[in-house]
Amino acid sequence: MKVVSGLDEVKLPVDLAGDDFVSNKYAYYKWMRDEAPVCPIKISVLRGNAVSRYEDCAQLAKDARFVRNRSNATGGGRFPIPLPRSLRLVAE
Repeated sequence: MKVVSGLDEVKLPVDLAGDDFVSNKYAYYKWMRDEAPVCPIKISVLRGNAVSRYEDCAQLAKDARFVRNRSNATGGGRFPIPLPRSLRLVAE
């Protein structure tokens, strides 16, 4: 846990559906960009990592090693995961 300006403390993983995050999201975003550009997160029972800096997000969107289609990741799964519209422009 870390004490952050505008926040009492940050508990990892950051709960993106939690009341504290929802009421202080801009303070969390600033902390993530400054202190934890790849931050462990959770939403309900799902866990992952959030990338918070634009340059890092752009690099990930352009990197062929990161899968954008579930069938490539799972060896033929049924449900492709399209790249979100907000990232399509960055990746082109």
